[in-house]
Amino acid sequence: RAQGVIAWIIVILIIIPFALWGVHQYVGGGEEPAAASVNGTEISQARLQQAYRMQRDRLQQMFGANFRPELFPEETMKAQVLDSLIERELLLQAAASSGMRIADEQLSSTIASIEAFRKEGVFSDQVYRDLLQRQGLSPAYFEQQVRMDMLTAQLERGIASSEFVTAAEQAQQLRLRNQSRDFGYLLLSLDKRSDAIAIDEAELQAYYDSHSDEFMAPEKVAVEYLELSLAALASTVEVSDEEVRMQYESSLQSYRSAEQRHARHILIREDEAILDEVQAKLAEGGDFAALAKEYSEDPGSAARGGDLGFFGRGIMDPAFEEAAFALEVGEVSGPIKSAFGWHLIKVEGVEGGEQQPFDEVADTIRSEIQQRIAEERYFEMAEQLANLSYEHPDSLLPAADALGLEIQRSALFSRGAGEGVAADARVRNAAFAETVKVEGLNSEALELGDGRMLVLRVAESQPEQLRPLAELRDAIEARLKRQKADAQLDALSAELKRALDEGASAEELARANGVEWQRVDAARRDTQGLPRALTAAAFRLPHPLEGKSHSDSLVMPNGDRALLQLYAVHEGDVSIGADEALLNELKGASSQAASDAFARGLRANAEITSKP
Repeated sequence: RAQGVIAWIIVILIIIPFALWGVHQYVGGGEEPAAASVNGTEISQARLQQAYRMQRDRLQQMFGANFRPELFPEETMKAQVLDSLIERELLLQAAASSGMRIADEQLSSTIASIEAFRKEGVFSDQVYRDLLQRQGLSPAYFEQQVRMDMLTAQLERGIASSEFVTAAEQAQQLRLRNQSRDFGYLLLSLDKRSDAIAIDEAELQAYYDSHSDEFMAPEKVAVEYLELSLAALASTVEVSDEEVRMQYESSLQSYRSAEQRHARHILIREDEAILDEVQAKLAEGGDFAALAKEYSEDPGSAARGGDLGFFGRGIMDPAFEEAAFALEVGEVSGPIKSAFGWHLIKVEGVEGGEQQPFDEVADTIRSEIQQRIAEERYFEMAEQLANLSYEHPDSLLPAADALGLEIQRSALFSRGAGEGVAADARVRNAAFAETVKVEGLNSEALELGDGRMLVLRVAESQPEQLRPLAELRDAIEARLKRQKADAQLDALSAELKRALDEGASAEELARANGVEWQRVDAARRDTQGLPRALTAAAFRLPHPLEGKSHSDSLVMPNGDRALLQLYAVHEGDVSIGADEALLNELKGASSQAASDAFARGLRANAEITSKP
């Protein structure tokens, strides 16, 4: 932020080492070490960084304004992401060595089925490319990733389909699932015992004094900020009817519904003699679908008579697409050469392609023009906002005056939580940055997504401070009561369990403590009306010997204590046989175990070096 001669001297001193470093990188440096090597195949640092960024973006979208970067340390996350990349590479290598492949037609069909790439229910190449561009991905990279995902999924399906469940395993699961147990129990209420405990003023004060570090109100700040909004700019753009009509007339082709073609094809990769044979049979009136089943070498469509379904432009090989969109319905093409071989194409049907009337699209066109003009203004103003807030670091007024923006003010918020604009973690992080909070400078321009940019500065700061006892009295009293009640119930439940183990009557113990002993016969794991934790504990106890019982005590999820006694175990009936749900559950568990074991085996036998 310095100016004058001193600033230029500093800049020159900085430029020299940067320039020399750049020459070194150009001449021979810049070789970036791989993040990992898997059987000789390297995983680059760039690939790791991109996968890490995508994972972080997913977490931000999942948690929204509640995303807290400190909960996801970069080092830990990168190690996890790298581990998943290594496993993926191992699976890809295994799939490739097994001869598995993904046909281009399969890849195209999968991408076309992704809802995010559709417009009016039809795949749109423009939407596809725009969305990838916003994500910083090229089509080639994305298609490679989808192909690899499909390949690993194919391998995992192969492993899963090789698993089966034996009759003995089914019988064992049925015995366990249909097993029932007889037991009794009592419940000791934590809330009732807490309510009966009195806490005096001296105890409250002593606890408050000794735990003051727990009762600190966090440091808070309020900020002034300028917000640039694309949506707000668009709402101020006026577009005349004449401009809308001119846009429509100059782009009539853009306002046609997307045309789709339903086609079949026969793919012959190399043998032109077979191609001639198929053409001859077609000329004699042969059925195209039957011939596709017999001759086509496309594994994705041959079994369906070469049926490719409906597809729009931008999906197929360019030569294939040009031919398919030039044919009339029912017409069969001559041989079409593509990157995959020779195709014979038959068009079965056409959908779409109609011109949309002006009145139907006028509002859409108006919005598009408003958006385009607003985007141009937004990017110009965003650059000005960033520059002016940097050039005048101690005030937002110059930027506000130049851009016609209103300086707004937030309520007080802490580093961990806030409302309004401070609900966004990026805003809170910027407000608590040292240059902003301590040095009193403007923040950097923050891109908040959805066409929003914000610059802020701290307007008010409230240091961390101890909250008064009066504000905390009820909470401390409840905490002390619960602690004392917990200790009493721990001692009481241990005493009652000892008595049960020594042969005391469960009913008499329950009456002596003002509760009821409840008996349950033939309870199953899914019996309704019983606390789930209690049922789970009863089914964990070992089988009792004849005439004996087993007892246990446990803490329930709400803090109550339970005492239970197991009387008998009844093995499940296996004669009813396994239902489809159980078989699917067993197969799923078996398949998952096989997949996990396969992955562990690959990793154990691989040569892996990694450096996150």
